Amino acid sequence: RHTLQGDNASLLSNVVAMLVLSISAFFRGFNASRFVLYLSLLAHTILFCLRFDDKISLSYFTVFLPLFLCNLTVFIGCIFGTVSFLLRPPQPSEVSLRTDFILMLYTTAQHLLLCLFEYLLMVKLEDVSKPVAERRLGDLLWTIVFSPLFIQCCLAILISIWAIRRDKGFEFELFFSVNVVQFVFLPFKLDNLVDWSWSVVFIPLWVLLSLSIIGVLYALILALLLTRSRHIPYNRRTDMYTAILQTLLVVPSLVSLLLLTGKLDVNSSTSGHSLREMPYTTVGLPLMCTLFCLLVMSLTNNGGNVWWFAMRRPFCSFLLDSCPCLRQYANVSYKVGMSEQDTNLPMTPRLMDDTDCSSLRTSIPITTIELPD
Repeated sequence: RHTLQGDNASLLSNVVAMLVLSISAFFRGFNASRFVLYLSLLAHTILFCLRFDDKISLSYFTVFLPLFLCNLTVFIGCIFGTVSFLLRPPQPSEVSLRTDFILMLYTTAQHLLLCLFEYLLMVKLEDVSKPVAERRLGDLLWTIVFSPLFIQCCLAILISIWAIRRDKGFEFELFFSVNVVQFVFLPFKLDNLVDWSWSVVFIPLWVLLSLSIIGVLYALILALLLTRSRHIPYNRRTDMYTAILQTLLVVPSLVSLLLLTGKLDVNSSTSGHSLREMPYTTVGLPLMCTLFCLLVMSLTNNGGNVWWFAMRRPFCSFLLDSCPCLRQYANVSYKVGMSEQDTNLPMTPRLMDDTDCSSLRTSIPITTIELPD
């Protein structure tokens, strides 16, 4: 019992220390661009599943509204950044700022193609349930609807090569680069150009998620083995948390793909099956969990272009400079455990009594949070 109480006290101290680090990491590494992107994708996925299940009677414009707002935010941010670049261009020696500005223009061009694809897809979904005479785009093929996405994939491959040569992040472009074959199979199936089952159509995604599962299992097993090792100095808790988060991202996506493939194959056949009655909300629920995890991870994920909205520095640095009062809240820390004088004493497991409450105190650092240059 004494040992368990000591372990619980140690675990409580670790959790509180982790929370303090999380508050500091939030103000230092909040990625606003990814937060807006994942939030819009999560809202669109929820509305899309509810609309397909006839749980809501909203128009497809409302369903795609979160994506349109995300693209509008990108366009407005690019306009402010371009005006700031023209009025006060960086020095020729500031190569990184000039590269970030070019990358912002490339990202805006990609969002322009995505916005065109979203508009064509929205109109196509609305015209499916209408007679041919009342359709706005007529009998438009799915291949034409996906044509902006084809151009986007080719552009993403070129931008990825450009970003690698200049040591810049390209996660957004990598998603479209590795899924270019999948975006070709989908319109061919929808236009009945190929007589394949949906299991065959989703083969590119099967391969991609299978490789991701292998990588996640390798990272998880390696983290477990290194956690048990006492001869390798490293941050065991961080590696374990990273492996767990990667598992939470890949496994729900694979489950959602399995459910979607089974439901589409059953709907295209005449035989009865329990998957036919499964709502699309249930099919998309694991994907919503993945998007929610990505949304939470964006709170402490460094990155983002400094030219958006002409800030010229990370979002949190701009926010703390605009609102200095937030620095006081960012520096509030809570410390639970022994005092500094007791840290040199040997740790002996013991029961916590009423006197331990005196060691619980709130400490506020005198200095403010340090901002990156």
